[in-house]
Amino acid sequence: EKQTMQDIVIVAATRTAVGKFGGSIANIPATELGAIVIREAIARVRELPGVDAVSIGGPLPFAPAQVTQRYWRADDADHTPSLGMQQAVMPGFFAAMGIHLRAGRDFTDDDIVQQRSVVIVDERLAAQLWRGDAIGKRLAIGATKSLEVVGVAAPIRVGRVREESAPTIFVPYHVYEMEQTLIVKTETPVAVIGPMIKKTVESLGPGRPVFNIRPMSAIVEASIDDTRFTMIVLSGFAV
Repeated sequence: EKQTMQDIVIVAATRTAVGKFGGSIANIPATELGAIVIREAIARVRELPGVDAVSIGGPLPFAPAQVTQRYWRADDADHTPSLGMQQAVMPGFFAAMGIHLRAGRDFTDDDIVQQRSVVIVDERLAAQLWRGDAIGKRLAIGATKSLEVVGVAAPIRVGRVREESAPTIFVPYHVYEMEQTLIVKTETPVAVIGPMIKKTVESLGPGRPVFNIRPMSAIVEASIDDTRFTMIVLSGFAV
């Protein structure tokens, strides 16, 4: 099935529960609170008519701010770290973004609930460290984290559309805490599905405003604006 950028709708992040100091949610970790809200938002939006897939992830491909991460084989004592791009995602991210899994599996809800130390890498990283045979191996990232590789994804561009990206690491939400964005795959126009998503997410309770709903094509367009401007300027000085 052919997928276009118009099929993906991006919704800015929403807030987790708000409580008083020392209240009933004081002993619940922030990541657990966030995961509870995220899973419920995904479940409700998934039921909307016209929605094919929904998940959470961040930073999105082509977003202005990206996350880089040092990585190496966990069993390599004399490692020389490489630098890759990192995205924190929830189950269903690859289906929502149209990214194919070449081997292994997606993250599961049980991975999130059990807070398992798992990771999905792209084909470039798998080939670099394990000649492609990455499933079940352990990847070290950052200062101390060692994660089991459960999936291998097709390579994607993360930075700019016209630039080849470094290898990409996908970690579950609880491994790397950061702002998340709701991603909805649908063929319904944004003008129609947008208000439905907004109403559904905001029904989870106060303090969860939904804003900046836009198609993925708008993010891609913004990513190539600088390149287009440069080409126009250079053409003006051509001999």
